[in-house]
Amino acid sequence: MDSEQFNKAHDLGDRLVKAKEKTEKHKRWHMLVKSFGTVYIIIQVAFLLHLALNNFSKSPEAKTVTAGVSSRNLDFDYLAGNPNSENKIMVIQVNGVISEDDNGRGENMVDGLTEMLNSAKEDPSVKAVVLEVQSPGGTVNASDLIYHEMVKFKKSKKPVVAYFNGIAASGGYYISMTADKIVASPETWTGSIGVIAQVPNFSGLLDKVGVKFTTIKSGAHKDMLSPFKPVDEEDNKVMQELVDSSYDGFVEKVVKGRKLDDATVRKLADGRIYNIKQAVDNKLVDKVGYLKEEAFEEAMKLAKVKDAKLVRCKKRRNVLQDIFAKLNRNPLSSLESSFALTKKPGLYFMPEEYLGK
Repeated sequence: MDSEQFNKAHDLGDRLVKAKEKTEKHKRWHMLVKSFGTVYIIIQVAFLLHLALNNFSKSPEAKTVTAGVSSRNLDFDYLAGNPNSENKIMVIQVNGVISEDDNGRGENMVDGLTEMLNSAKEDPSVKAVVLEVQSPGGTVNASDLIYHEMVKFKKSKKPVVAYFNGIAASGGYYISMTADKIVASPETWTGSIGVIAQVPNFSGLLDKVGVKFTTIKSGAHKDMLSPFKPVDEEDNKVMQELVDSSYDGFVEKVVKGRKLDDATVRKLADGRIYNIKQAVDNKLVDKVGYLKEEAFEEAMKLAKVKDAKLVRCKKRRNVLQDIFAKLNRNPLSSLESSFALTKKPGLYFMPEEYLGK
């Protein structure tokens, strides 16, 4: 065998070795994927069995409750009262910025709250709802959608107590105007009755770096929310009309919900935040207290029941869905979404300090 034949044979041997290694690598990867799929199926089956066994082990009364809400994937956490009572006071939380944005799990606040309200309406053992609000507000549209759902729920004739837990400002106050009574914790801040719209203006910065935009538009105000031009007098007038219209709607709901006259509400509704003493003195809040005590007692009183248990409604979580959602999520996504919301042009029921400046 000459040197040329030897080299060809050597190259062929190398290719065969590499092909074998590649085949082995593909086999190992294929086995890993199959193993992962098998484990996933086993975990899903185990999770479903856990739910079935958990429901089977519950008392007859608890099974009835679960059957009523199982299609909505809701659960209850016991908080206070008689755990054996057939009467329930359901706590529904509104926590954080009010918006229609997806929370990373294919859900949003409006849909979640609607689901819980429907459950409370259809469950005969639920005698009243406590809307636990811990929110600085949010978008005008999302706040109004929640208010609308609360109005629909009130047709069930089941009373509603709003409980303010720390902060219930602007949109957080707006959605509470359907409540029969408002109870707030001693350190709550509330009020901020008003509407705000902010549009960033980068035109000065762009002039400095020599960047210019040519805008071709169909109407004089088509670019009035553009961050690349100052808001002129006419644009400002149009925006002010939009803000005033939403503000009038807010005032109207406070007048109706708190049974105050229009002039009194407009005097209070200058956007300021009130501490709890100021809120009670101005009849924006009825009582100071705590969720498991005063709010619970007020709900039972309105529902005309002497015995009940206080339960918090929550979404039933699929553990695997949460794991995969976290694996696919940017670790900073929740922080980014908070800033992203307040950077969107639009109208907000929210104190200015919560808007990204």
